[in-house]
Amino acid sequence: MLDKPLFGQQLPFKTSIPPARLVPWPVRAGLSAGLASLLSLLKKTLFKDVGWDDNVLPVPVFATVVAIVCTAKTRGGTYMNCWHVINGTIAGALGSALFLALLGDSVAAVIVTNSLIGAGVLYPRGIPVLAQKFAFGGSTICVWGVYENLDFRWQTLGVPLSAALGALAAVIVALAPETSAIRSVKREADKVVDFLEEALDDAVTAYAWRSDPSQREMLRARVTNALTQAEAHLSKLKEAARDARWERKVLIGIDMVTKPEKDRKSHKSKAEEFIPVLAEVSMSLKGMELALEGLNAVQVDRWHLLEGGEDSERVKGRPAPMFDGDPEGSLAAVKDVVVQAMRDAIKPRRRDDTQTSSQVAADLRESLTRLDDVITEERKRHYAPSQAASDARETVARKALQANHLWIFAFQNLADRLRAHHEPTWASSPGDTCQTCALAETSPAKPKKGPKGPLVDPRDEISALFNCNFRANSDQVLYAMKLSTACAIAAIVGWIVSDNGSWAALAVSMVGTRESHAVGGSFNAALLRMQGTIFGAMFAYTIMSCVQGEHESWAGGARLILLAVFNFLCTFLRLNAEYSYAGVVAAFTAYVVALGIPDGASTSEARAYAHLRIEQNLLGLVILVFIEVVLLPTFAHDAARRAASEATAAAEHAAEVIYDATVGTDCIMCRDRAAKDAGGALDDLRDKLATLNTLLVQAAAEPHLWSPKFPLEPYQRIATETESVRRVLGLMRAALTAMAHGSRGGRTEGSGDPRRMIRELLSPTDRFVTDLRRAVKQRLGRASHDLAEGEGHWETKKAAASIARAQASLHRAFILHTLEIRVRYQAGEEDMFLPNHLMVPWHAFMSCTAVLALNVDNLSQASWEALLAVKPPVGGDEEEDWEDEPEDDEPYSGGGGKYDDDDDDVRPISASQPSFKRSGSGNSGRSGDAPYTNGVKSPEQSLGRL
Repeated sequence: MLDKPLFGQQLPFKTSIPPARLVPWPVRAGLSAGLASLLSLLKKTLFKDVGWDDNVLPVPVFATVVAIVCTAKTRGGTYMNCWHVINGTIAGALGSALFLALLGDSVAAVIVTNSLIGAGVLYPRGIPVLAQKFAFGGSTICVWGVYENLDFRWQTLGVPLSAALGALAAVIVALAPETSAIRSVKREADKVVDFLEEALDDAVTAYAWRSDPSQREMLRARVTNALTQAEAHLSKLKEAARDARWERKVLIGIDMVTKPEKDRKSHKSKAEEFIPVLAEVSMSLKGMELALEGLNAVQVDRWHLLEGGEDSERVKGRPAPMFDGDPEGSLAAVKDVVVQAMRDAIKPRRRDDTQTSSQVAADLRESLTRLDDVITEERKRHYAPSQAASDARETVARKALQANHLWIFAFQNLADRLRAHHEPTWASSPGDTCQTCALAETSPAKPKKGPKGPLVDPRDEISALFNCNFRANSDQVLYAMKLSTACAIAAIVGWIVSDNGSWAALAVSMVGTRESHAVGGSFNAALLRMQGTIFGAMFAYTIMSCVQGEHESWAGGARLILLAVFNFLCTFLRLNAEYSYAGVVAAFTAYVVALGIPDGASTSEARAYAHLRIEQNLLGLVILVFIEVVLLPTFAHDAARRAASEATAAAEHAAEVIYDATVGTDCIMCRDRAAKDAGGALDDLRDKLATLNTLLVQAAAEPHLWSPKFPLEPYQRIATETESVRRVLGLMRAALTAMAHGSRGGRTEGSGDPRRMIRELLSPTDRFVTDLRRAVKQRLGRASHDLAEGEGHWETKKAAASIARAQASLHRAFILHTLEIRVRYQAGEEDMFLPNHLMVPWHAFMSCTAVLALNVDNLSQASWEALLAVKPPVGGDEEEDWEDEPEDDEPYSGGGGKYDDDDDDVRPISASQPSFKRSGSGNSGRSGDAPYTNGVKSPEQSLGRL
């Protein structure tokens, strides 16, 4: 228990009362449920006075259930829930009416009709889960109401009408100004920018820190914490943006009816357009954090290798970063403009937005130009001739330079991304196009199919339903048939036990319908539903026993007030995703039991009614779990393992796409297309990770009676390392993109074609990039293969050293190449001083390869441990399938190559020969390297033993 203030006042004792900022949503939930519950009171009073019988609105309590479910944190979320619930209820009621008209109202016809409706709505993946739940549940209520001799027409119309009235109650309460999703987007965007600004400020301070390394490590930890907070609020921002789309649809619809076209507004906030940029900024700050970690590692190397040695006089404090002369002035100026750009991007729209954005872009261009000048001077100072240094000092200096360039690149990429957002014309500047792209650009575009208009959203699942965008899927067929069968069996058993199987069938339809089809999901949802049912039924029985009287008397009003208070308390459970479903079930169960007990019932009759609700739910849930386990089960631990395999395979594909980025082509459209492909691969990897994390929660809750306990910790490491791989691949993609975009123009030192300089810069290390690429592909491919099969192979461990060997060879070749550039520049070749937009991203790319190699190795080790915890490894019968590909003597153009039929059969992008030549065979990057021969002192002689 913690000391918490109660609405601003400190209590004299320890308490866990929730803070005031969490109160509005529970208050609105209680109000909406109380407003909808008045329908039941009106049926007992006004309907009787008018002369209507009980067939009119036969299930008024259903309106209260809908109001509880539809009340969301934001107005847009409430609109979305109402849309799905009403559409699902209408579909279920009308479908049930059609089948009952054909089959009759016998118990067999009722059960068959309900099962057919369930199978029909569960098969399409395009229908939202909430709509599926209420279509299946609405059908259950309709068919069993007809079985109880309620009016057929009023049952068909009354259930959707009750749902509409409940949704109306939720919408009325959601009209409060503070519930606006568009405002929520602005609030969350402000929080994201606040934390990103904090992380950026600490990252700049840590980079420029001169004295105590422990202080820099503390600042790096603060950067990590701020990034974690920023990403958490970024997720909330994306959810708020989703809700804002629904709110905007309603506002646009109102404008279309009430205003002329010239006066209509878009109702779209700038913060929604800024979400992808915020994600890019977060990724760049992650790169700066990795660079700070690298600088700390270099400091440790200095302590180990140089302190007390021959270079001890030259070693003072930390590894010197760039901008030693004026770190605060050079970096803080850009940082201030970057923060201002982020703030301006999320401000409310104004008429002078275009002018303001142009000014922000101009400020960013000016600060980046000054920063580029400083980087040039610092690089020239580094290239200047100096005294001969020892091997250890040269090694430490090289590592420090890589870490510095990674930090500088991430910082520049952050600013460039903001500039592209404020100045879109810069991002689409003209360039050369190949013949194929030029022909495609001049060809007439095919008209897009489908409806058009401001209210049409391709992400709308209802649009997918009307467009019939569904494909045959055997897994979906089995899932729909299995759940429909469970519902039918539960209805039959419930009918035998109590002469009505609606509650047992409802429990199956609501719990079994979910995003994941795994047993763990059903088991976890069943536990939560039983918890909510018990609490809700017992509360209803308690108030019915304590506050006795008819529904239309003062006692009925008092009970409605107590039920609203109970709903208010249950909504606090919905703040925690782990107990959200239990809170919803407890809230509407209390209303169902309290309003379902007839007037004049004794205490024993009220107790029997509450117990019947609990028994019927337990009966349906037991049957559901039994069917899920026995009939073609899909266990969560198997689904999580397959999801981990798919995520690993997606990481392998993303790495292939990143390595195949076409920075070596002169066609701007090909480069942009490659960048989009890389972005799509990273987005697919992110979606696979989200699925994996969802299944891990279900696998942890899944019972393991006769199976081994699910190894949760290794799978959590797989998810963590895969996320790290995604981030590093994003940084590598940004580095290659920066090299490609920078070659369109920008500042260059020396002479020559920028495209030629890219090829010459990349070609000496291409062979080793190819080796590392093969190692990464083999390591991830083996891990994905083993996870898919569910057992480890001893041959997989053979690939453990391949990444380290390839990374060591690449690092050695990179050092030799950069030393050659420096030696030739010192010998008077001015062309060897390559422009910043090539060298800085290239160094950052090479730094990221080391981080990628480490993350991939950790991911593979975690997958090995996850499989080893369940089953011992097996022999290598498939070794020929995983044989290492033969090495190609032709150099791979690391960023610009195209592939033939075989992914590893690489051909160069250009017939032009690189100026940096190597002697020896294609394996010259290994232990038998021949030195570079270019007329100057060999870099190996300068470097000595690495």
